[in-house]
Amino acid sequence: MANVFAITAATSNVRLDAQRRGELSFTVSNTSSSEIWGRARLATVPPNEQYVNWLTIAGEVERKFDIAGTQQYTVQIKVPPDAAAGDYLFRLDMASVRNPDEEFAEGPTVTMTVPPSPPEKKKFPWWIVIVAAVVLLVIVGVIAFVLTRPEPQIGFNSTNIDFGSTESGQPSFRTLTISNAGQVDLDVEIPPPSASLEQFSWSGGNLEIPPDDQVDIQLTFQSFQSGDFETTLLIESNAPGSPHAITLTGECAFPC
Repeated sequence: MANVFAITAATSNVRLDAQRRGELSFTVSNTSSSEIWGRARLATVPPNEQYVNWLTIAGEVERKFDIAGTQQYTVQIKVPPDAAAGDYLFRLDMASVRNPDEEFAEGPTVTMTVPPSPPEKKKFPWWIVIVAAVVLLVIVGVIAFVLTRPEPQIGFNSTNIDFGSTESGQPSFRTLTISNAGQVDLDVEIPPPSASLEQFSWSGGNLEIPPDDQVDIQLTFQSFQSGDFETTLLIESNAPGSPHAITLTGECAFPC
């Protein structure tokens, strides 16, 4: 074996940074008496194909060495996050291109100190933003729908209907007009007359009034005793302001 190269390392121990990266320089000198082409290669101690892949020589591995000439090789180190922390040994070896089996040299062994893997950064939970955006859009949509949806608009020809004064047993009639000025059907529920105040009567039931339409309800007052009478007709509907109160008054005078 002819030792035609001299190899030195910038340090015998290289500590990697928190990202498990680092680099180290080797100086290689031609100690032969002639010009020579040399080829560099990396070796782990003991040989390990797994972590030798963590090491890379920057630039060309084959270089020309003049007599007594030198070349500097930079070894770049990048350790994967799943590798165990600890110390690993490696070296830079050289061999001549013309006769690699006879003309070669082993470099000094260097300790590579690998720190623990940095904690994995938690990914931002973008799904929360997406869900929040969807919920917000739904809320805005519901509010917009509620504020802009068409509604029925109920109207009455009067909410205070007076039958005036009548004689005993003489019926008096009035008309309650219910109208719909809205854009959708108006659903109306008219309760039956109160049995406790039989002087007032009307036709109860459910009505559906189309937009821009109206319905007339006949109201009757008839009493067989004298006095002033009053009741409230409560009308349920799907329009705002339900229930709607209609006040009915009537008087039965002599000869009741």
